[in-house]
Amino acid sequence: MCLGYAQNILRRPPFTHVLSLDVESEEIFFGSKNQKSKLAILFVNYSLKLTVTHHRSKIQIISDKHNIFGMNRENQHEIPEIRTCYRMTNLREYLVISVGGDCRSSATYNDLWIYNTISGMWKHNQPIIELGTICEYSEIYSFGNKVYIFGYDHLYKPHRKIPCLVSFNVNDTNWETVYIHNEDKDENEPPYMCVNLFYYHNKSLYVLGTLHRDDISINSNYSDENDSSEDSTNIESENSVVMYKFCLVTSTWTLVQQTGVKPIFYGQAYATVFNNQLFMFCRESTATTKFREVNILDLSTYVWARRETQSKNKQCPYARVGESYAFSSNCAFMSGGRTLNNNASYEDIWRIELETLEWIQTGLFSFYKNPSSSHLCC
Repeated sequence: MCLGYAQNILRRPPFTHVLSLDVESEEIFFGSKNQKSKLAILFVNYSLKLTVTHHRSKIQIISDKHNIFGMNRENQHEIPEIRTCYRMTNLREYLVISVGGDCRSSATYNDLWIYNTISGMWKHNQPIIELGTICEYSEIYSFGNKVYIFGYDHLYKPHRKIPCLVSFNVNDTNWETVYIHNEDKDENEPPYMCVNLFYYHNKSLYVLGTLHRDDISINSNYSDENDSSEDSTNIESENSVVMYKFCLVTSTWTLVQQTGVKPIFYGQAYATVFNNQLFMFCRESTATTKFREVNILDLSTYVWARRETQSKNKQCPYARVGESYAFSSNCAFMSGGRTLNNNASYEDIWRIELETLEWIQTGLFSFYKNPSSSHLCC
């Protein structure tokens, strides 16, 4: 789900150790104390990825920085290869890492790694079907027992086609082809677009992104008459926000008509579904209102709105970019990031309650003070 930074991850082998933080007591300790884990943070030198395992109640960190302890040592050779541009998601007690490549050798990885936060074991899963670039340039999302993956047809084009969708079941380790692009099959399938968000809701997969206005006339299904987004201030001002829904029951695509104040995209977005609403956060946004309001989509009406956040002590996170987001059942966690002038990085951890949109600072995090550190999450 997140892009890594090659200059920071090539110095050491990644994915080797675990550190845990109790969210309630803010106690930091090595290992999987009491076998509990809730918020998992993955470090690759100064790069960080953050996710939530909904299984129990700890923050867990997988780090190559510290070697006080290790995962199951007789299986330490079975860990992911050093890589950049990989994606990460979670389901239950599992962390899932997919795709990526090695900048030194130009190798790409068409595989899936699953880390069990309880046993401390990695498991490698190679697709048994030919997926082309699905795992080289992809986005992933998890729900239930399945990890859903879609791939791009080209890594370096800003507007790309979605050639296929696949799923992986963590219970029986089965791969399934959910969708394959066919020029004559479905006229409603997504056109070339820049995908900013990929998520699951109510037996459907959604892709949300920007469609270049030069292509709008080609896509006769698109209409922006209800478009009230603030495109004039968007860094991609020539694009229009579109959303496509893929129904897993009927295997069909539908263009979703959105109304209200559409979000302004600054690169990749992160979101979670709570009470039939989609809560969205943009890590690369530099807007002054970034932490004082949240973009919310009503999934029953597809109406966008912006709601103000609050705090009992009138405090909210400092302005930053590149911060991490992770989601639990009724809250979101935010950590790290760097100052707008890129001179320093933040080490704080915040929680926002999705019901009240109240920001709460949960504690300080004291690892990796390098100003160039990048906090990435899924």
